[in-house]
Amino acid sequence: MSFNWARLAIDAINSCGIVVLVTVICTRGSVPRETGTKMLVTQSRVFGTIGGGNFEFIIINQCRKMISKKTTQVRTQHYPLGPITQQCCGGAVSVSLEVLSRDELDFLHQVYSIFLNKMSANIRSVLSGYTDKTIESPPLSSSGLYDDCGVKVRSEISSVKDLKVGHFIDPITPEETPIFIFGAGHVGRAVIDVLAPLQFLISWFDSRAEFAIEHRDAAVRPTISKVPTEEVPFAPSDCYYLVFTHSHPLDYELTREILKRGDAAFCGLIGSQTKNARFRKRLAAELDISSEHMSRLTCPIGIGSIKNKHPQAIAISVAAQLLHHVEGSHHANT
Repeated sequence: MSFNWARLAIDAINSCGIVVLVTVICTRGSVPRETGTKMLVTQSRVFGTIGGGNFEFIIINQCRKMISKKTTQVRTQHYPLGPITQQCCGGAVSVSLEVLSRDELDFLHQVYSIFLNKMSANIRSVLSGYTDKTIESPPLSSSGLYDDCGVKVRSEISSVKDLKVGHFIDPITPEETPIFIFGAGHVGRAVIDVLAPLQFLISWFDSRAEFAIEHRDAAVRPTISKVPTEEVPFAPSDCYYLVFTHSHPLDYELTREILKRGDAAFCGLIGSQTKNARFRKRLAAELDISSEHMSRLTCPIGIGSIKNKHPQAIAISVAAQLLHHVEGSHHANT
């Protein structure tokens, strides 16, 4: 999945004037993250991760030195993960470190628009002058180094000098899974915080005007809706749903409208086994719904073996359940 790094970069530039974009441009052997992975670094914050560990610590420090020295030159560097970073992965990673400022805002807004409209494109960078970027379509299938004839370079990189030819192609191929979440209480907020960095495009609703629901992540679209059930028809097909409002009657009405559509990928309802039984009995009496569509209803939500009721524990459990379901669906379709 491509996280919306352009939106975060725009926000960082508007708030502090400068941010460093780190991109994994080549890998060899066992490495923590794949080619195309991005991380944004300011003097005080880090967005995303290129794998953690001492390798990431070294990169973050280098980015902050570039910011302090007001470096504008793009750097491409190669790291064997054993000798330099004292990690035992055994592989090697090449990264670019690119300082972004207000001069790049027009380009970043173009990229952000591609994410926002769920389009696809390539960002092509000339390695001999990495700031020379173009946006083109249709996208290629994967990030990586390509020679001047358009042939992908395999994992033979052994030093930075090998990176000074050809192009780096970075496809923007958003793969967010749409999910409608109803409820902005303690559980709802905890679930949003866990899901926002993942591959979900989140529409988040609450009916209570006093709940000023907001979120800085570009993947979250919060809305105060006086009648949340009226939002259900606007969901795309194969959408995921989570229902945990402040009201059992509203939970029921939302669940009823979701299942009535007949195209939910997953409908998670917070509650007990008793609530589950009562809702199912009433739904069966009111709706002409197949057992297949009824099976899309999951209540209680989360991994059954996790009994902790703390909102963050519920959020982690629900996120794990959703990821398992999404990845299982993707494997079934490939």
